[in-house]
Amino acid sequence: MRWLFLTFRVILVCCIGLLLYYLLIDRPSPLPKELLVARNSLLHGDEAEARAALDHYLDTHPHDPTAYLEVIGLCENFPHSASDLLLNYAQRAVQDCSNADSTSRSRLYLALADAYTQQKPPQNQQARAAALQGLNLTPDDPQTLNDTGYILAITSSDPDALKQAQILVAKALTKLQHSFDFSSDRSELYAAAEDSYGWVLYRQAVCGPKSQAHDLYADAVEMLLQATSDLPKNTPPVAARTYYYHLAAAYYGLGQYELAKHAIQVALLYDPNYEEALQEQKIIEAALAKTPSTESASAGTATTPQLSTPTPKLTPASLPAQK
Repeated sequence: MRWLFLTFRVILVCCIGLLLYYLLIDRPSPLPKELLVARNSLLHGDEAEARAALDHYLDTHPHDPTAYLEVIGLCENFPHSASDLLLNYAQRAVQDCSNADSTSRSRLYLALADAYTQQKPPQNQQARAAALQGLNLTPDDPQTLNDTGYILAITSSDPDALKQAQILVAKALTKLQHSFDFSSDRSELYAAAEDSYGWVLYRQAVCGPKSQAHDLYADAVEMLLQATSDLPKNTPPVAARTYYYHLAAAYYGLGQYELAKHAIQVALLYDPNYEEALQEQKIIEAALAKTPSTESASAGTATTPQLSTPTPKLTPASLPAQK
């Protein structure tokens, strides 16, 4: 009897060991083989090998918008090294999938618009044109409304364009609020729309009359705080870093330099090489150096409305490992 008990324990331990090995060490990647090769190549700075793997993947999925969106999504995760690849595949996608359904074509045009904004320098006019083409295809889709509004906000300082951006993102938020869909994808989109709306307000503060700037900065901070609070745990670092960069910029505009410093540090935790955040950090530090801490504290309490949402944590619990 004791022999049977010991045998059972040995078998149980072996099974648990195999399960842990599968889950922690040998778990298969959800990415197709070619995309996995491309990702590893980009991690090691080998753009030529990545391009070859991505081309092979698209050759085996001709005229497939889903395959192109997978490729584009992969390139978006490497903003420092794959911006040229991103634009190349986004342009190819629009041409190669011209007979796809309206929703797919709209997604591809918006991906193209985003790719234009990531070039150096950004190709703003082309980005707006591509975004508006996407909007024409799916004018009532919340993601399209949000993405188009955000593209308008980051590529234009014209008050009419920023007003249009505000209307589009507000419409996206309204549709999402009435959808009662709390799936992971939808919650991520809702946080993105909150971030977009906050950034539209920030851009209106920067580009509009100075007499309205303070209230717009305050409203932007409140909305951007809500966006960071609503970030799903699985949000990609390339998106999360932007939310905290936006929050830092809005805090800076409001004159709350310590909170701006705090938020920009979070953005840089997500991506230490984030160029815009590094530039913003220098601006914030220069402002702090010129402002005595006692004066900045008193100024903050005197001029800034109290916000009900919490300030961001310096080390988010969901912070992914750095690439």
